[in-house]
Amino acid sequence: TDKINWESTYYWRVRAIGGNWMSTYSFTTSSTRSNVTVIMYDESQYAEGNTIFGSAAGTYSAVIDKEGAEIWNSGSDNIIYYNLSDDGKFFGAQFNNALEFQYPGIKFSLTEGILWQEPNEEFVHHELMELPWGDYMGIAHVVELGPICAPLGGDWWVLYAADGYMADCITNEYPWWGDHLVIWDKDTKEVVWSWSTFDYYNIMDYDAISWDSQVPYLENYYDWTHINAFYFDERDSSIYLSTRNLSRITKLQYPSGDIIWNMGHESASGDVTFGHDL
Repeated sequence: TDKINWESTYYWRVRAIGGNWMSTYSFTTSSTRSNVTVIMYDESQYAEGNTIFGSAAGTYSAVIDKEGAEIWNSGSDNIIYYNLSDDGKFFGAQFNNALEFQYPGIKFSLTEGILWQEPNEEFVHHELMELPWGDYMGIAHVVELGPICAPLGGDWWVLYAADGYMADCITNEYPWWGDHLVIWDKDTKEVVWSWSTFDYYNIMDYDAISWDSQVPYLENYYDWTHINAFYFDERDSSIYLSTRNLSRITKLQYPSGDIIWNMGHESASGDVTFGHDL
């Protein structure tokens, strides 16, 4: 395989010693997708193996070796790699602009393509994993109305007020994007369990800096939590999740959903009890 290159055709034929040649066979390799440059700073610290990454902008995934040579890509399947489980299963999304939710979460194989796909009834993002009993868990958006907390009298507060909003950080009047964890049955793809940030987090806790920017106003929603990772620990039936926009790690009990602890950025609600100075 060291002699096999991208965008090339290779031929082979076989014969026994003193016998006749069998038919000639061939295969053609597809096009490379990535353009990678590798800089080695300390080779002694390099972990053996290959590196896989997904490109949301390019809607592909690729595997590179230690020197940066591409040894696999997802071709035209528009697969975007998210993660690899401990037992060697690949998860990600497949971009499809014909769908309302354009990035359905998938389980896939490097050789067999897509093996499982969530039902695409909501926007699933960032993370999908198979649970020990075979069902699948992902992160999906959930939207509810919340207050506008732009600084009173500021430039953005004036624009919200001009649009007819109270913008008083009390009135629930503006779309807040939260998240919920969802578990789908592996066979029926029905939702069998969910956990929403709106049910377990206090909306007193939010990123005030973002309200002092143009982003919530121009996007017509406030990106409140933005969970982007989770881990299911079967040893004590718990779930760890990372809530980016609150700078918070949460451990919760499954299946009750009760929060065991929150660590990270100190919060107005007082729900984050340790890890403030990490």
